[in-house]
Amino acid sequence: MKIRRLSSLIVLAILALAACEDMPAGPDALAAITEEAGAGGNGLSLRDLFAAALFQVQREEGRDAAIAVLRRWRDARDSEAENLRSIEAETVVRAFGRGAVDRASSVVKLELDGAGLAAERVLASATDGKDLQAALDSAAVALAAAEVLRAEHPERALIALQEAADQLAQLRVALVNAERFPTLEELYREALGRGGEAALRARGEEARLTADVERASGNGNIEHRYTALEALRHHRATFAVEILGESTGRELLARVARGLEELRPLLDSLDHAGANVLQDRRMLETAAVFRDRGETAMTDGQAVLALDLAAHAAGVLDELRRRRVR
Repeated sequence: MKIRRLSSLIVLAILALAACEDMPAGPDALAAITEEAGAGGNGLSLRDLFAAALFQVQREEGRDAAIAVLRRWRDARDSEAENLRSIEAETVVRAFGRGAVDRASSVVKLELDGAGLAAERVLASATDGKDLQAALDSAAVALAAAEVLRAEHPERALIALQEAADQLAQLRVALVNAERFPTLEELYREALGRGGEAALRARGEEARLTADVERASGNGNIEHRYTALEALRHHRATFAVEILGESTGRELLARVARGLEELRPLLDSLDHAGANVLQDRRMLETAAVFRDRGETAMTDGQAVLALDLAAHAAGVLDELRRRRVR
């Protein structure tokens, strides 16, 4: 799930906002509240909840009460971040009650449980899972701290939940990095490590091709640079297949196919209207086209082309996975 959706789930779980009056203190107030980096990109967005709470304060207590909160918040923007978060958390609890903290906690816990299961699957087969394990542990510790505070100190618990969600975001990034596909260059480097004397010739050819790319770049010859880059890529794919075997491309195509199967239902479940979702779908289809062409090449006995196309598809899917956690 894309992290931005987590804050949306929490807001919707708290209340379904009816059509509201204009935001207090001017129509730009909502933009002012959500313009900063904490506006939903990091999991639970306390800033998003505060914006919803400000609407609720206006509806329940009147415009003057909401303006007073907003002015206090604006005055605190130049102070320490802790002060700003305290005002936001206090307003959320004031508007929605302690139940808002309970519901926010439930959503973050649910998301962490899901990410934790995925992390454990990766850790079971990972050769080096230190970063992933550290991210998993940090998220769990932050959530536990929020749970301790929830009964007696709901405002502080809400701030702790923000920290838990921040750690959850880092866990998702670590998970994406742990599950990423090998690049063509990485496969080539692996082949160099196994290639013995053949690796010396491969390095010499790589140096010649790399120099050709640099000359084309220096001359500003875009067509020549593209041709030179393609030649360098073909060299790397050829050597990788020569040393690592044709199964390298076949295995990468199979992994890409599994990645497509995982991502397609996720994108299908998202709102059709979002521009980001449309771009993500185009990326998914681009990866699928590369994968299909790679399968055709493998069937036709063109193992080098198949590996090259598989690596292209893998690169697109990796970028799509990274977009999903931003």
